Amino acid sequence: MDQPTIRLATIEDLPWIRMLWRDMVREGDPIYPKNILASLDNFTRSLALALTQQPPQAFVFLAQLPGSDTPDAYFAYEIQQRSLGEPSRLAFIHYIYTVPSARGRGLATTLLEIGAEHMAAQGLQWVEGTSMPNDPRFLDLGFTVYEYRAAAPVSGFPAAIAARRRKGGNGYAADFDVPPPIDPEDADEDR
Repeated sequence: MDQPTIRLATIEDLPWIRMLWRDMVREGDPIYPKNILASLDNFTRSLALALTQQPPQAFVFLAQLPGSDTPDAYFAYEIQQRSLGEPSRLAFIHYIYTVPSARGRGLATTLLEIGAEHMAAQGLQWVEGTSMPNDPRFLDLGFTVYEYRAAAPVSGFPAAIAARRRKGGNGYAADFDVPPPIDPEDADEDR
């Protein structure tokens, strides 16, 4: 394989990253959140701010095969701070994508390898990332699923809760009244 050019993106690369993100969203067509492609301008503004922040907290690596006019793959991660639990400082992978015509050449693996070296150079010891359900891409890299995220419309909750109660799925046989919201002033007095 011809060696790709791998580089850390700068603000000047924003049009290429925007193009790759757009193509990734179109191809993935996630069921949730809905209409994510309409957020292309918001993504671009957010990334522009992230790429110019000092000290840097977000990093995007681009891979380009010889003969390509534009980058063929990208990898984006951010340094995040966790308020609860440890590690309190970690890397979070937001995106990794390779255009279909460049797949099978190890670009994503190379980007992950360089990204891991970069994370270690930032003093990071843990990395997290999300993927689509049943997507095993990170599992062979030593990731362990520790959280399952799901989405549902709030409007469907009353019927679903009623159905759960009918079949006794919550462990309670009797209905009960939902308590009113706590007045913030009353909450402070209880402490």
